[in-house]
Amino acid sequence: MLNYIKSECYRIFHGKEFYCLFAILTALITAMNVITYWFGKLPGFTYANTRFVYSTIDTSMHTFIYIIIVICSVMDGSSMHNLKNSAASGISRKTIYIGRLITQSIICIGMYVILMGFYFLLGKLLMENSGIIAAENFIRSAWVCIPMFLGVIAVYQCCVFLNKNTVSAMVIFITVLVAVPALLRMLGMKFIGIKRVSDLLIYNLLRVEFVETAAGYQRNYTWDTTEGIWKCIMIGIITVVLFTMIGIKYFQKKEIR
Repeated sequence: MLNYIKSECYRIFHGKEFYCLFAILTALITAMNVITYWFGKLPGFTYANTRFVYSTIDTSMHTFIYIIIVICSVMDGSSMHNLKNSAASGISRKTIYIGRLITQSIICIGMYVILMGFYFLLGKLLMENSGIIAAENFIRSAWVCIPMFLGVIAVYQCCVFLNKNTVSAMVIFITVLVAVPALLRMLGMKFIGIKRVSDLLIYNLLRVEFVETAAGYQRNYTWDTTEGIWKCIMIGIITVVLFTMIGIKYFQKKEIR
């Protein structure tokens, strides 16, 4: 297993695609902060502060599902076509599946932590300080969502391994992780039983509710409470275990071409 993980890391880190993507994401993060900083010099622009730039991210955690698709797809590259060679060399299918899942999880989450740390630092350096609450919300959101992102990676790999082509895999992935939760969320507004199920799905857990109050709109995070934090962690773990078991079971029977 360890040797297979090392070989996967070697393949990824010795390809230019990974570094190109990392550079693009870093450039986008830098551009977001620099543009906001320069607009902050204009009269009447009140958004050049840490509260705004941090909330831009921590209220949009569900969009990272799509970013994870991009990162994992880049790491996959054309390697899916080499599965037959790996299996023929004596590596078990279980080792291949779990090894690739571990590799993608480590690299993807590692990249996420580095980019979020960079974004946080830029906000501190360039923006007006809005106080400790904005920073705490950002840090809490960034860390609590990691187990759910691991669940997203597990679902992605399960879909990719069990489908004949990338297009069908992505359709199923979006359906399972985005379309179905969004539909159940709407139905849950009317049916309490459906709402209980909807509230346990990753896409809905990552969303932030905006509640209108006398003082304006208040953001309600799932992870505002200890119970909410544990819910996010447990749902992430359950998703990883469930889809890994499904993926391994059916990959054992799949014909590799």
